[in-house]
Amino acid sequence: MTRRLDYLLRKNKGDKMFSVYRNVFLQSGFQEEDLKYVDLEKTDEVMKTLKSMAHRVQTEYESISGNSKNFEQSKLLYTICKNLGGEDCYIYTDHYEYCGMFLSKGEVALHNALNVAFKDDGHTCFVLNVNYKYSFLINYENMDNHDFPNEFDIQYRTWRKE
Repeated sequence: MTRRLDYLLRKNKGDKMFSVYRNVFLQSGFQEEDLKYVDLEKTDEVMKTLKSMAHRVQTEYESISGNSKNFEQSKLLYTICKNLGGEDCYIYTDHYEYCGMFLSKGEVALHNALNVAFKDDGHTCFVLNVNYKYSFLINYENMDNHDFPNEFDIQYRTWRKE
């Protein structure tokens, strides 16, 4: 399949899913003015850059209670927000390949990331600094998870210098 056809098929599917996708963020604490839409083409560029850095990734892990809807209960989220929260971030879920991403102030994205993961149960919430200084992958494990019920799994990622 050609890249253009693949893009058009993904875009068509995303057009059908987009209102539900956007509502996950709005129901998670974001206001309309907090979210600037990043279209599918720009999203593809961001993901291409991110994938090119994959061999240099360094990861820290944290698990917190699923009852912890306040980002301050995560040492990783809180520390990064305190130190780097002024820079913009992309925030998105697994549906980015169809629906794109949103750009938001870092502090707002980090404040609401747990809620996005909780609301979009079964999907990962991603927060990526626009300057590729850090990213977060956040999963909510609901009560059906036998190993870690009602927990947030948080991965903080940075990249080694080449």
